[in-house]
Amino acid sequence: METSTALIYNVTNKVSHHIHKDWLTWMRHHHIPAVLATGCFFKAVLLRLKGVDDEEGPTYAIQYHAAGEMIMSATCRTLPLR
Repeated sequence: METSTALIYNVTNKVSHHIHKDWLTWMRHHHIPAVLATGCFFKAVLLRLKGVDDEEGPTYAIQYHAAGEMIMSATCRTLPLR
């Protein structure tokens, strides 16, 4: 049975060119898996935004998907997501 999304928690980041590759590696291999491991979200989508000024670096949006029962969890309501 597929889990349906009740909430999308969106985080947008502008990343400096000089750390771009390392940041992507960190997000994919460390940060996103750690957030998913909390059990508060069942899926994460990492997107590079197009049509945005990239002079200072690319802009990414990370969308964390939560189901209704996840949102109601006491642990998830108090999770300091930063």
